[in-house]
Amino acid sequence: MNGSSSFSEYVRVCVRRAPLFFAMISISFVVAFVWKITTTKTQYVIEGSIRISPSITAQQISDQYDLYSLTLGASDTATALIKNSDTIGEAFTACHLTNYDPGEFKERVSAERINGSDIIRVTVVFDDNWNNATVFTKSLLDIACEKIALSDIGGAKFNAEIVEDGIQNSVKGNFWPSVLTALMAALGAAALFLLIELVSFATDKTLRSSHRFEKFSRVPVIAAIPSTSRLSSGDRTGVKINNAYHILRSAVKYSKNKVRSVAVCSAIPKEGRTSVTIGLATALAETDAMVLLLEADMRRPNISMEMHIESTFGLADLLLGKTNLAATICKTSNRNLYVITAINNTNLSNISISDLLDSAVFDELLEAVQGQFDYVIIDTPSIETAPDATSVIGKVDCAVAVAKYDRTKIDAFRSSLDIFTASGGEMLGIVTLNTPQRTGIFGLFSNHYKGSKKKTVKTRNLGEVFNMADSPLSKKR
Repeated sequence: MNGSSSFSEYVRVCVRRAPLFFAMISISFVVAFVWKITTTKTQYVIEGSIRISPSITAQQISDQYDLYSLTLGASDTATALIKNSDTIGEAFTACHLTNYDPGEFKERVSAERINGSDIIRVTVVFDDNWNNATVFTKSLLDIACEKIALSDIGGAKFNAEIVEDGIQNSVKGNFWPSVLTALMAALGAAALFLLIELVSFATDKTLRSSHRFEKFSRVPVIAAIPSTSRLSSGDRTGVKINNAYHILRSAVKYSKNKVRSVAVCSAIPKEGRTSVTIGLATALAETDAMVLLLEADMRRPNISMEMHIESTFGLADLLLGKTNLAATICKTSNRNLYVITAINNTNLSNISISDLLDSAVFDELLEAVQGQFDYVIIDTPSIETAPDATSVIGKVDCAVAVAKYDRTKIDAFRSSLDIFTASGGEMLGIVTLNTPQRTGIFGLFSNHYKGSKKKTVKTRNLGEVFNMADSPLSKKR
């Protein structure tokens, strides 16, 4: 990744996969919460306190001991006695509780001296049973007092009495600990998602930005077409898509060299090449220009289905001499747009399609239709599918490469551009599909050169073309 552009690409990819992101977070939260709440027991916190006092008089203490040091030692001894596993075990025995291990349970017993006083607070954390917790705490305090009274602390005896025999301080429920655990799991899932996406983005060779398209092709992105799924709720009529095709139309109309025929190409199938072909032809026809859409993809033809056209003959029938041009051209609902579909009645299993497109008959067809139509837009097969596009690119004025965001691979894109260049055709630019709206398609309009001089082109009457009795296009082969 390089700089803010790559970071913005990474953010865009993450945003596009937001449903997966939120699904991971939600599943992690729910699973962690259910696991924690079913495995965590309710804990009762019981507190009690005892007071220790010397069993000798103050005069005796002053004669023999330092009172503060003696009391401090007595507090330390009392605290150790309370937390001793033997003391805890005796308390369990006194309560007739046999399901607890004193060695493990001592982690749940704490004792501390309160602010330098002679009172020691004892805290016990007990699971699932408030009654057992209070009984155990009372027994623990009783046994601790007995042991303190029997102990010799610094050569002196101390007494111990219970001040509080066990009150419930709080209940540690399992709801909030479960929520906290679930939140931590959700944050972990979010971090994992972002890390996986970062690694995937850094290693993926999918083209995801206009500057990458231009870097690898050295030709400009002349139109960026968003998908319908990316339109905002206020633009469901497809205004942005129409504007994108108008920009593409302007790139063709105002090219430095006068353009009358355009081949629309792509590196791999299913990149939206046919949609771009139809969109460009329709946009040009809206300017009152006569436009012919020629479907040269005879391997995977689908313009008939896309445009709801029924034709008796197709391009293959025409190139094989089974019909003439007049019977092949189909009218559309747009009075300025005509279509020649790819294949209708011809079995091409034993015929070289590349040879058909590379034949003199196809050259004559292009010459004839360019003489009668203002624009001829040709839909070619993808380079990966067949080399048919190379037979067309060198015969037209320019070619437009179609690439799809998050689908077109760098290697395939490079290879196709090399093939386009080797075919001798001129690459007008790149059209990107499924383009994020933030790229600003209107900004691309400034890249189009609008000043051009019209060239005179020899034309023939349309009726003459449709009834060329002496043309090889109308002869049976």
